[in-house]
Amino acid sequence: KTYANTAVDSIEFLAAYKDYIPEDGYLNIEPYATPNPITTQVDINNGGKVTTQNPSRSTEKTLHFTGSSHVQFNLQSLPQEYLQPADTEEFQFYFLSNQPDGLIWLHQDQTRKMYLALKDGQLIFVNDEGARSSEKVVIGNKDRVRFDDGRWHQFKISRKGRQINLSVDGQYSEDYVFPKDIQFLAPGDVFLGGTDNTQASTGDLAVPNFNGGLALVIYKTVTKQGTRSFNNEVNLIAKLGDSPGVVIRTTDWSVGSATTTNRPTVAPPTIPRPRLTSITIKDDGVYLPVQEQFQLQPGSSLSFKFQTIKRDALLAFAASKTSNKHFMALEIYDGKFYLVYSFGGQPKRILISETEVSDGQPHEVELRFSKDHMTLHLDGLSRRMRLEPGEELPHNLGTLHLGGVSNYDNLPWYTWSRNGYQGCLEDLQIDGHVIDLYQFVQTQTLSGRVDQQCTSMPQQCSLMSRCIPGYCINKWGGYYCDCRATEYSGDQCQNPAWTGVFNGSTSYKMTFQPQKKYHVNDISFRFKTMVSDGLIFQTKSRTDTGFIRAELEGGRVKITTNLGGKNQTFYTGDDLNDMQWHTVYIQRRGNEMTFWVDDMDQKRGILPGDGYHLLVNDVFVGGYRKGEFDFPPSIKNFTGYLRNFHIGDVDIFQQIGVNGGGVFYQEPNVPSLVFNDVTFPNYNSHAVLPAIGSTSDLSIYFLFKTNDPNGVILFNEGRNQEMFAVELFEGKIHLKFEIPGRLPLHMATPENLKYNDGQWHSVLILHQKVNGQEQLNMAVDGLHSSYSYSGIDQLILQGPLYVGGLPDEMF
Repeated sequence: KTYANTAVDSIEFLAAYKDYIPEDGYLNIEPYATPNPITTQVDINNGGKVTTQNPSRSTEKTLHFTGSSHVQFNLQSLPQEYLQPADTEEFQFYFLSNQPDGLIWLHQDQTRKMYLALKDGQLIFVNDEGARSSEKVVIGNKDRVRFDDGRWHQFKISRKGRQINLSVDGQYSEDYVFPKDIQFLAPGDVFLGGTDNTQASTGDLAVPNFNGGLALVIYKTVTKQGTRSFNNEVNLIAKLGDSPGVVIRTTDWSVGSATTTNRPTVAPPTIPRPRLTSITIKDDGVYLPVQEQFQLQPGSSLSFKFQTIKRDALLAFAASKTSNKHFMALEIYDGKFYLVYSFGGQPKRILISETEVSDGQPHEVELRFSKDHMTLHLDGLSRRMRLEPGEELPHNLGTLHLGGVSNYDNLPWYTWSRNGYQGCLEDLQIDGHVIDLYQFVQTQTLSGRVDQQCTSMPQQCSLMSRCIPGYCINKWGGYYCDCRATEYSGDQCQNPAWTGVFNGSTSYKMTFQPQKKYHVNDISFRFKTMVSDGLIFQTKSRTDTGFIRAELEGGRVKITTNLGGKNQTFYTGDDLNDMQWHTVYIQRRGNEMTFWVDDMDQKRGILPGDGYHLLVNDVFVGGYRKGEFDFPPSIKNFTGYLRNFHIGDVDIFQQIGVNGGGVFYQEPNVPSLVFNDVTFPNYNSHAVLPAIGSTSDLSIYFLFKTNDPNGVILFNEGRNQEMFAVELFEGKIHLKFEIPGRLPLHMATPENLKYNDGQWHSVLILHQKVNGQEQLNMAVDGLHSSYSYSGIDQLILQGPLYVGGLPDEMF
């Protein structure tokens, strides 16, 4: 349904009563009878003559806003005698709300905008004069008092000249001095409950429309006409009629005689508190135990709506106090929605939808129970779970917990979430009965931790360009930068990543103190190598035999686990020893393994057993240290580069470096990887290696340093006079391919770069197919050149590969 916003721009005064009534067509006006006056003038110089009617009222109108409406008044329609300059003035109203944020009152004219709003339960007055920054006054801040307690409070402004006193309930007061002359009862527009665009109207406060009650919105001034002084009083809402979105009630409220200049203290009316069905949990330490009995039986149901950006969170949990075989959980993990339950048989974990639900959008859940099955509806999609033999609905699962539990260590092993929910929950229903959440919010110490409405989800990633060149992920209270697949690290991927250089004998060890216990694992690292085999890392526990190991075997990533008492092996990727950077991801969720390389398809595996955790005391990187680990003798040390190695939220290289256990580098200062080096002492020396053979998978990487400008580095030829050569000529690198009957291929480094400087330089030569075309790539110190050259994949070089020179007879 929609709500009407209401404007009152015509105020009519009837004869001597001077009652103003909104113009018909804007509000549903009650039929005119003998009206209660809404304006009063007391002639102080004429014996206190009162222009009024019904000097005592026993009832008052109270406005109740739903949070989707507002009322607008145009004070220009008041008679001019009410708008005369006044040195003293009072403005007051009563308000109540159980929502922490909302615009209560706003006055706007040609010179300024003033408004009063609830923000995080505090009452804030704002004066915005346009040319200067707005000024704020927080009432009750010194006493740390909140006014979103569902009780009536009296707000009053007393003005003398440009100085005002703002007070609530006569106890909490603040003073403020306007920089310019000010009058509240003056030509302009007054809004109650909101505006056409409330968040824009309230600037950096950005509060929503008001959800609560208002009463006795009264202006009082003392004006002069000649030598006569008048006390003026205007009650804005006395004659308002009902309008959609604004509920108006007549409430017993004794206000005393209108002939007195000071209104007596009034007793606040008692109005039933509206049922609270929407909350936003802002602190993941908050959980709500629902006291209504949660029984699972045919025909029972549980439903609610939620909205969050949190990717891992426990939404709901209930477990039997008498049997650990009976429990049920609803959780979000990796952004997806799961139902987890055990009703006497093997625990089940059901993925409801592949679509992520941590997208900040509203989602609806309904879980219905029947004698032999359950049905879960998520945003219109349905999943039916049939109860197997040995399973039955437990009649009483105990207390239903929303948003988390008191001790996550006691959760069943099959639930993955180990932290609480943050986001909006609304319209919670058990067996079709709407649950009032007000008592849950009030019975816990939740000041500032729970909002009594659904608030917008934080979207920090959309505010500006963040995490470049990484990937930005919204999270509660900020954002997170995923730098894993980049050359960078840091909160915003702003720092070059720490890089380890491993030459086949380098290895590091990191020790966790105390021991780490993992229910789930998120492990990732980047590597670059030309060697097909070598250990990347292995974990070690000092209390059990469990571990996870990653290594290169034949150019593939091999992952070995020992969890559940049995070794399991998984492989992913091919030909990864190509001297290109690759990112490896390893995820374990309970007994489910997911792993992949770069943007390749994800692979999955199942580990045996259940109930285990990965315990980690030590992490070995690049190799083992003798005497510290009983390692498999077939595993070699790693040769290559490693960076961005993370286990959970721990940057392993950063921690090793901080503890002084290793040497790491940042670009552009990462040194060349030198291993298995050989020196050619004179021009007559060279080495002979086996033939290259087929060039369809050509991948050659080497380092060299020299002071000579000329020399053969690599040379290989085939039986039909095919030829492949790499040489240094006038300090430049030249690559040549010759195939009889085809134009020769010649690649060279730029003229302005010389490589005979006595420093190490890296050369990578790689044959690839790009968009179906044969391409030969050469990179010298990371500077790439590539050429399309058909027929390379058919070339076979059968002669020996000469390194560092040629026999005299071949020149």
